Amino acid sequence: MTGVASQVGMTYYYNYNMSDLFYKNLPEAPNLSESLEPTWLRPFPEDWAIIKSDMVASTRHIQAGRYKEVNSASGLLIIAAANVVGTMDFPFIFGGDGATLAIPESLLPRMRPVLVGVIRQIKEIFGFDFRLAVFSVREIYRRGLSLSCGVLQISARYRQASMVGTGIDWMEAEFKNPGSPFLADVTREPFVQPDMKGFSCRWQDIPSPREETVALIVKPRNPGVLREVIDLIHRTVPSMKLAHPLRVTAQKMNFRTRQLRAEAVAMSGKTRGPRYWLWIYLIKLQMFILRIILLLGISIVVGKKNLARIPNDNVESSDTHKIENNFYTVLALKQSERESLQRNLDRLHRDGKIFYGMHISNRALLTCLIQLEVGEEVHFVDAADGGYAMASRQLKEQMAAAS
Repeated sequence: MTGVASQVGMTYYYNYNMSDLFYKNLPEAPNLSESLEPTWLRPFPEDWAIIKSDMVASTRHIQAGRYKEVNSASGLLIIAAANVVGTMDFPFIFGGDGATLAIPESLLPRMRPVLVGVIRQIKEIFGFDFRLAVFSVREIYRRGLSLSCGVLQISARYRQASMVGTGIDWMEAEFKNPGSPFLADVTREPFVQPDMKGFSCRWQDIPSPREETVALIVKPRNPGVLREVIDLIHRTVPSMKLAHPLRVTAQKMNFRTRQLRAEAVAMSGKTRGPRYWLWIYLIKLQMFILRIILLLGISIVVGKKNLARIPNDNVESSDTHKIENNFYTVLALKQSERESLQRNLDRLHRDGKIFYGMHISNRALLTCLIQLEVGEEVHFVDAADGGYAMASRQLKEQMAAAS
């Protein structure tokens, strides 16, 4: 049986074959640390593809104060992909200034022109350039490399993928090679207008509840090191719940037009004109109504979402820890806890076990993707002022110094 895609409105719904159900049927690990064990990991099927994207010169844009727009651009790629699949229940990892997706190859004819369309629209909206590359899992295995996937049930609304294997580092190196045959020519390839319904970025930066908000990326150099790093974090903070960078009561909506621009463009398909401004006013009206709902505690259900629970859902379905070979996390820490963690990370680095990058802020940034009709959502968390992108820069500096 072959997978067949059909279009309803702007969203593609998919009839799956057994290989396509690979991710849906993965066993769910009990926690992040155990998700790294072979018991919970499965090799990707050969007829799947990995799609990688990242922003060119993201550091320059972040240093110019455009860190929210950098995060928004990456979020647009993921929601457009989710609207092709018709669900968020597929492997994706948000990296701050880029994203990794995994899909069955049979979806590529639909997915590729949509992602090219998103990248072209991002260029028009923000002026950002993105790279896009597509890798066949079959090609990864042909080179003798490995690539496995695991899954965690973060909440009733969000299943989070983990990806590990030697194929990830190979893809990362190949991705940065200008002559790579896996790179898409986003300026010339056919594209279609993407459906980015479900993208939302309506919240002010969220102050740290514990002095600092820290974005951390750890790259292991030896097998089993990530479990040691996760255990180290557990020993550093009183509890992971306390170290969560979001709090329900700290979330405040941002009514500034500039803050809402990315969502208005995503919904209207226009960067200016009457349709664009109509969406600006509509978004602000929705926010005003939500403010009343939250103030009065009124239970109103739209699709499969109770609007009165939005601040709670933002916390419960957030991606504060994730793994794509490297360990990515955003933590709320006391300064003394962060200094203790940093000393231990320095020790592991000196011992040749890890490379790491850390970015320290006093606030978190929230980018929301919501599919009301199917009751799925994810809220990407990053540290403000650059977060993962700046931590990645420090990580690469450590690696360059060791080479």
